Amino acid sequence: MLALGTRFGTIFAALALTAIGSTAASATDRFADGAITIRASGATTDGIGSGTIVARNGTTIRVLTAKHVATFGTLSIRFDDGTRVPAHVLSVMPDQDLAIVEADVPVALAPTLHAATIASPRTQDAIHVWGSGFNGPAFEPGAVGSVGTDLPDGAARGRYALACNLCHEGDSGGGVFDSQGRLVGVYIGYFGTAAQRISVAESPLEATRVARATAFPTTIARAR
Repeated sequence: MLALGTRFGTIFAALALTAIGSTAASATDRFADGAITIRASGATTDGIGSGTIVARNGTTIRVLTAKHVATFGTLSIRFDDGTRVPAHVLSVMPDQDLAIVEADVPVALAPTLHAATIASPRTQDAIHVWGSGFNGPAFEPGAVGSVGTDLPDGAARGRYALACNLCHEGDSGGGVFDSQGRLVGVYIGYFGTAAQRISVAESPLEATRVARATAFPTTIARAR
């Protein structure tokens, strides 16, 4: 199993941010945030990443994740109760490392699923990332860097830095949530090394707008 993640460039100085505080920690919080795990079967190996439910209509859900996770191979979504369903790419964002994945879930499960509330990130806010983890879902606290500031590879272009010491490969696509449980970003990778890094997130605003504005499949009731 390959942990999906992206490392950008070479080593850069770590960010100096305000104190990091926990914002959630339980499986109940994860479920309420709409966080899920994504499996991707490639040509020679399988990968694992994360995602967040941003829209639901009946038994159809739409999940926001990293583009490099969604395009790695054949997709499936795994829920914390062990349910696993096939998924497919609905749309990719041309100027972001983001994609919208769609799946149909069991009728009994659908009403229990939560679509995340969306908000903009704010500089130095405490956050948490729901990563896939190497041994299961992982809660990873951190803080937003300076929103709008250039990153080591140039202009921010909607991305922003995170201080997240526990974030690692395999967390790609994981939702970044603020202290109110609102989705403010999608973790896509990092600059540097595991010991000295700048984690990076993409803004979820435009991708979520697309996920919610695109028409859902129409279910036709069949006569008995």
